[in-house]
Amino acid sequence: MWPFARRGARANTPNPAITQALDYAEFADNRACIKLWLPEILDQALNQLSVTHDTSKPDVLRGLLFEHVYGRQALEGLIAWKRAEDAKASPGMLHQPQVPYDEHPFSQLQSPRSAEIDLFGKATIAIKLTLPQRLKDDLDALARHEQLDRSHYIRKTLVRQLLGEQRHQQWRVAIGDLPADLAQQESDDSI
Repeated sequence: MWPFARRGARANTPNPAITQALDYAEFADNRACIKLWLPEILDQALNQLSVTHDTSKPDVLRGLLFEHVYGRQALEGLIAWKRAEDAKASPGMLHQPQVPYDEHPFSQLQSPRSAEIDLFGKATIAIKLTLPQRLKDDLDALARHEQLDRSHYIRKTLVRQLLGEQRHQQWRVAIGDLPADLAQQESDDSI
């Protein structure tokens, strides 16, 4: 995974998965739908991964969210499961689906919203994303646990995954604690 690796794997066989057991068939259909708003910088990062890996932006986003929720091993397991399913469906064809991806100091007087806008730009790009119901439900549960609405939670997650933990920490310092009234406004799905 590291581009400057000087040697191959030291283990002869992979260890059994250490992640939770998932029924990958649950993720085969994108029956749920969410709407989220992204700043241009995150949309551009998604577009870059889409071009780099020759896959659609929604597939990149689904892959990122799946890995965030269930882990990298689970994503590798899902990819292997899909390849096996494709091989069963077309035994004479070798089908290899695309892998979704490989992988300023701010004043404390700024409002959380303006600090986020200053760092990443206004969330002006609306994305309607279909995804597996289980993934949506698990994202909702994680967002509730963090006391954030789903869209804000996904933006936070994408900042970490696409722009890095350092940028995420800048964002956290810039916005401070999210005021209750703003959290309530963000949780309104009718936006």
